[in-house]
Amino acid sequence: RYDDLKQLVQVNVSFNTLPVKVTEDYFRINEKQSLVPLNLYIENKDLTFKEEGGMHVARLNLYGIVTSMTNRVVTEFEDDIMAAYSTDELLVGLRQGSMYQKILPLQSSMRYKVDIVVKDSNSEKVGVIRTALIPPKISDDQLNASSVILSDYLRVLEDSPEPDEMFVIGDVKVRPNMNGRFSRSKPFSIYFHVYNAAIDQTSFEPSL
Repeated sequence: RYDDLKQLVQVNVSFNTLPVKVTEDYFRINEKQSLVPLNLYIENKDLTFKEEGGMHVARLNLYGIVTSMTNRVVTEFEDDIMAAYSTDELLVGLRQGSMYQKILPLQSSMRYKVDIVVKDSNSEKVGVIRTALIPPKISDDQLNASSVILSDYLRVLEDSPEPDEMFVIGDVKVRPNMNGRFSRSKPFSIYFHVYNAAIDQTSFEPSL
């Protein structure tokens, strides 16, 4: 749908008029594969809101492409992001941010690069991001750990998640806090995986 955004990647455009923060985390699937949640965060104050049906709405178009170091296309993705607030909520909403996540299964023995283009469809402002993705290779016999996610929302899912539901790792929904701001009024959680822990021979549970 977004050939215009794809062309910005192909011509290697480097200007940015829309600030976008990108982080990635790495979780082991098996010895050869990793799960890589790719997280995007945009401050709402940098977006342009237009009134639609009594609501103030910002709309973003997103295109991303993951390639190997030999420029082989691994996967492409595109999506729409929307933030909407009533008139009473708008001032509070402008102090918050909008998040997007794409979870990528990648080979642990390879290096990748990801190019992402985000366009504010109301203002035509564009953010272009290029970053490396290097899934660590985790052995089967050494104590190790995944990335650490600092989260302000974490809960165990009771039902199976929807396909492509964001912020889901296994049976847990964990949303990273990407603005670095925490308050006493909101929960604070730390989420990570531990691999190859020893087993307590009495309880048969992991011994750390």
